[in-house]
Amino acid sequence: MKNIFVFYFIILGLTKLHSQNNTNKPVKVKIQLSDSAPKLSRADSDNTLIFSIVKVNAKFSGGDINKYFSENIAYPENSRLHNIQGTVYISFVVEKDGSVSSIKILRGLRDGRDLENEAIRVVATMPKWTPGSLNGHPVRQLFNVPIHFILQDDTDSKKKKPK
Repeated sequence: MKNIFVFYFIILGLTKLHSQNNTNKPVKVKIQLSDSAPKLSRADSDNTLIFSIVKVNAKFSGGDINKYFSENIAYPENSRLHNIQGTVYISFVVEKDGSVSSIKILRGLRDGRDLENEAIRVVATMPKWTPGSLNGHPVRQLFNVPIHFILQDDTDSKKKKPK
């Protein structure tokens, strides 16, 4: 028991010694920008940059995107038979004309290739969006969207009538 108290006081003393030597003085940092830094031309920035944060976000013109997904997703029969459920995370770009491009699976499901393909199909067939804008100009905007695949039991969806 004595050893524990001695050890405690040694640690306490070292901690105080360290805190007295560490004065947290401000550090001056000098940043110098190089003249040789790459500069984007107007053509490059218009055609290749993809934004995730913009002044005005792109808007799905088909109404509620969740409603669109629920009405247009056809649950693959193989996944239904094997009770495969889960969330597929998908990424896509809304172009300056409102079309959807660069569709990619960010995170799929183990044994859920059919669900991943269905998510890609539904996103690829979306109607045109209203594009996002930055400084009054339409820009390409990146979206990451979770698509939930959940099997519903038919008995749960029916209301039981009281006797």
